[in-house]
Amino acid sequence: MKQRKMRKSSIRSTLSTLARCSLLLTLALQLSGVKGATMHMSKIEPSTHNSTDSIQFGRAVSISGDNAIVGAWAHNGRRGAAFAYERVNGVWTNEQMLQHSEGVEDDRFSLYVAVDGNTAVMGAHGEDHDGGDIHGACYIFEKRNGKWEETKELKHDDGSAGDSLGSAVAINGDTVVVGAYRDECPGYSLNATAGAEGQDCGAAYVFVRDGETWTQQAKLVANDATAGSRFGFSTAVSGDTAVVGSYTDDNGRGAVYVFVRSGATWTQQEKLIHDTSDGIENHLLGRGVALSGCSGESGSTCTAISAAYKGPSTPPSLNISGGTAYVWVRSGTSWTEQAAFSHNDVEDGDSFGLTVDISGDLAVISNSGGRGAYVFERTGQNWNQAFKLVAHDGGTSDTFSRDVAIDGTTVLVGAPNNKVAGSVYVYEIDDDHDHSGASMMGTAFALMICSVFLFL
Repeated sequence: MKQRKMRKSSIRSTLSTLARCSLLLTLALQLSGVKGATMHMSKIEPSTHNSTDSIQFGRAVSISGDNAIVGAWAHNGRRGAAFAYERVNGVWTNEQMLQHSEGVEDDRFSLYVAVDGNTAVMGAHGEDHDGGDIHGACYIFEKRNGKWEETKELKHDDGSAGDSLGSAVAINGDTVVVGAYRDECPGYSLNATAGAEGQDCGAAYVFVRDGETWTQQAKLVANDATAGSRFGFSTAVSGDTAVVGSYTDDNGRGAVYVFVRSGATWTQQEKLIHDTSDGIENHLLGRGVALSGCSGESGSTCTAISAAYKGPSTPPSLNISGGTAYVWVRSGTSWTEQAAFSHNDVEDGDSFGLTVDISGDLAVISNSGGRGAYVFERTGQNWNQAFKLVAHDGGTSDTFSRDVAIDGTTVLVGAPNNKVAGSVYVYEIDDDHDHSGASMMGTAFALMICSVFLFL
């Protein structure tokens, strides 16, 4: 009897060890990348906040060079706050908490954030002012002498109650594009008796800086605007090109609209949609959008990315609804679909592409089901999965990858429910893509640890 118990115990121990070995090997392979590139991970947590309160730190993230902005919209009764960090000698430090000057409860300041250089923009789409509920606003902060300070509150010229200005923000240089996805349709009156008809067409507003002065330059609306499209739920800008997501357009098929600027005039250049064989409703393309390479840099390709995160996965033969990302490129004034892809370990019910970002030939794409975030790399015309990003200390309720950002080879992944208050994971990709030895060493190390476990 004792011998049987010992054998069962031994079997259980061996199985447990094998499970641990499997986890180690999985992590080694996930962080090694398809080309053998290496990656280093660190973590940012809010040191100036009581970590026992949920503030949704990491619900929004943005990075530009050595500056990072992290949103915490639930801070202080949902007034919201943003946290600024600076990278010094490879360490993210110099935390500064940013709050808007007119903050009150439920403003939801920093639910959406963006940074470019030493200028950041934060949305407060729940803000009430001028007698209007949920009118919305956004705030400009500038870094001067090492400190961030609020320099401007942006409001739209034709604002009204319920617009939710600040529900998306994007910045490039002296241009900011702000979404107001609940703006009424053109020609619709709030006093009309048609109920919901004419509501939530959405709009995006362009603000530009001249010296110290910010002014509204344009209001962008879809040429085929329809009620309920939620145009303006996501925005991105690069040079004189902007993209605006409209994820509930056409019964939830979704779309991404491209606008271009000539002088001070913006016009719609294209409407990007996806093709699929299983119907189009509720695929929700355009929930997140990103844009890169449209400023005329030598050798760059103007590239837009979005995802139908509730649509079928790619290839269609998988017969799985886990989401597909789409990449479009511009040649002259024409846009073509360059690629459509899903992640390698897609499962039915994933939400691949709820949020996306792109920097040159690298893109990071969320899987809001919390199972990871994914880095894809472009080689020629092809996009291939390079990394799956996971949290070393994550839990199933962390909402890991609720937002993602990339600049160069640095990736931010938000986990707003991690450790209650929230966290941000930082991944540094070694830009030398020839480290097969490092990958082999990581896998060999995992195997060595496993062998030690087996003989304990």
